[in-house]
Amino acid sequence: MKTDFVLENGTLEKYLGHDSHIVIPREADCIGWEVFQNCDFIESVEIHGGISEIGGSAFAGCSALKRITLGEGITFIAWNAFAGCTALEEIDLPISLDCIAGDVFRGCTSLKRIVIPYYIKDLPPSVFEGCTSLREAELGYGMKRLQWSAFEGCTSLETVKIPATVREIEDEVFQNCPKLTICAPIGSFAELYAKEHGITFYEWIASPVPPVIFEIKDGVLQKYRGASAQVIIPDGVCEIADKVFFEHDEIKSVSFPKSLKKIGVQAFGSCTALSEIRGGEALTDIEEAAFIDCRSLTNFKIPEGLTELKPYVFGATGLQKIVIPKALETIGANAFSHCHAIEQIELPDTVRRVGEGAFFQCENLRRAKLPQSIECIEKYLFSACSALEHIEIPSSVTVINKGAFSSCKSLKTFLVPKNVKKICEEAFSYCENLANVRVENGLEIIEPRAFCYCRSLTDVKLPASVHEIGHFAFLRACRELNVQAPDGSYAAEYVKTMRF
Repeated sequence: MKTDFVLENGTLEKYLGHDSHIVIPREADCIGWEVFQNCDFIESVEIHGGISEIGGSAFAGCSALKRITLGEGITFIAWNAFAGCTALEEIDLPISLDCIAGDVFRGCTSLKRIVIPYYIKDLPPSVFEGCTSLREAELGYGMKRLQWSAFEGCTSLETVKIPATVREIEDEVFQNCPKLTICAPIGSFAELYAKEHGITFYEWIASPVPPVIFEIKDGVLQKYRGASAQVIIPDGVCEIADKVFFEHDEIKSVSFPKSLKKIGVQAFGSCTALSEIRGGEALTDIEEAAFIDCRSLTNFKIPEGLTELKPYVFGATGLQKIVIPKALETIGANAFSHCHAIEQIELPDTVRRVGEGAFFQCENLRRAKLPQSIECIEKYLFSACSALEHIEIPSSVTVINKGAFSSCKSLKTFLVPKNVKKICEEAFSYCENLANVRVENGLEIIEPRAFCYCRSLTDVKLPASVHEIGHFAFLRACRELNVQAPDGSYAAEYVKTMRF
């Protein structure tokens, strides 16, 4: 059957017809960029809820377009999508919409009223710029920021209703809006803004109740649309999808149901106010960076059934103490990096691998004990742990990798166990207070710059087993550096050559 619509992998890419009334086909799940741009014969459009995204400039310049029906399910409208639709008088945005880009309705000179749905947090730049007939705008309770020139040149704009959740109004948002009155709650940021800019103010209180908070499908929490400080995940949810709560900086506490098994990638990333987590005992999978940048999170009980901590899972959190359960075998790369409140760690022997940078820049970490089960101290494991004074290296370790202890400025002495065969490049570089290094017999290789810029290093004892020392291994060490080695050994010849 012949059709005027060209679809590729579910995206409507082209329109070949000349109809005045457009009904987007059910087969489409996305409208591509510029599909209907400058189609000045289109007067009305019906877009079903199966469409998730309307592409940039999709209907820009459709100067005869008067009526648009948007179905529930649309979540994103891209840049300039309806710009220059000069005949458009009104449009009802669906509750499902959670993001619109800049310039979306710029130059819609017949648009008279607009209500922004609950879940949109940012009103983007120039979104209604030049809408000269716009008289009333109401912003949803989830709104946080109005970006520059959002209503610039709306010369007929009389009323803008702004909820208490708005905390930022950028420059020139209401430039050239001479009739404007701001309606907002008493004591809100919007009231203060109105007074500072000489804009008429009236009290108005928005409803804080969202129509739908959780979107759950087959036990998976796929989207959260709330704005509450306390979040209680419903019973029956077994998985939280990726980024569901990402950057919800209003959340202070979360309660997990007993049914929860998995938390997705960055699910709570940058929830900077999150300080309390309850439940979660049944969790078996916490994905990469799940709690990254949760700066207020000081305590989290790692579930007993967890066998692996994924990379960056607790990076840059406020965790003060780490208790590792017996089932845990792997700690991923940067799992606890930038956790500035941690002072001590002791890893049980059940842990078989600790990934690179796992404790990178834990600035207040003073003591660390590694398990007997690991064979390699990975790259940058304790790098920039500037308060680290004491570290217990197990006899199972055979390699100290690149930068493992670099910039550990409080480290004064270090004993290299007998089973360590290689100290890699820059392993102890910039350990400014490291004065004494003892190496038990067994070490074979010291790579380049391993101890460079250790300015306090005065005493190093090397065994006969060493047969290779790389360039600049002790570069910029203390001038009084004394390196001892058995007569006739490779290390002794190295000492003579370098004139220590």
